[in-house]
Amino acid sequence: MSGFLILTWKKIHEASLKLASEIAREGLEIDLIVGILRGGYIVARILGDILGTENIGVV
Repeated sequence: MSGFLILTWKKIHEASLKLASEIAREGLEIDLIVGILRGGYIVARILGDILGTENIGVV
């Protein structure tokens, strides 16, 4: 399956934690998180939970 990036739940969660940490370190207030369907909603939801952002949209 050349050309595909295989992600595990652990890798997705670790990357989401890292991104949330970087956002928090910058002191940004996030009002809305938009996830791109076909996988992006999962990360958007994890980020929303970590950052306390209830508004999550999808495209």
